[in-house]
Amino acid sequence: MTEIDQQNEDPKDDRFISCSITILFLVLGFFSSVILSGLVTNGLFIRWHSLDMPPEKANSIIGANYSDVYVSTINGNTYLYSRMRDNDIPKDKWILVENLEIDEISKCDFEALYAPSPPSETIDFLQFGYCPEPRIDVRYAILKDGTVWRFSTPEGIDVFFITAPIVLIFSLFLATFVANKGRNKTNQISAKNNDIAS
Repeated sequence: MTEIDQQNEDPKDDRFISCSITILFLVLGFFSSVILSGLVTNGLFIRWHSLDMPPEKANSIIGANYSDVYVSTINGNTYLYSRMRDNDIPKDKWILVENLEIDEISKCDFEALYAPSPPSETIDFLQFGYCPEPRIDVRYAILKDGTVWRFSTPEGIDVFFITAPIVLIFSLFLATFVANKGRNKTNQISAKNNDIAS
């Protein structure tokens, strides 16, 4: 493009392009946050967490739901680990129990596509989907050393509301940067045209 062609460009064209780019970046940012939340809901970037070891070495998972897991030990005892605080059950501690009281939940066949394998070789493993909307993948594993581990995908709606503002702000920043470059170019062309006219 020659210098004369640049001088004859309409500044309104640059403003239209800048606005279009801003809208495009925001739309791409929104859909990117939707895709990212879907990937995280399917286990991407999610790790297993250790529940430590009961007072006796665990060797079998008896039953579990979203927040509780019952295991048997090498001595034949049963221990409960609960992630929810109750009047009789301390939170995040192993306690010796005699009876299993597992609340029924809406289990389903949902499995996270990108769920990682347990940290090392297992001697017992349990997986189930928890199916209120959105669906959640919950997994428990007992490793050879007797420690119990848990994996759970986050709720998709929570992930979206966390990722969407971050991605949209970043997209807006990029759009503003591109739009400013367009406005600077427009100002330079206007200045050249004014110099020629004078």
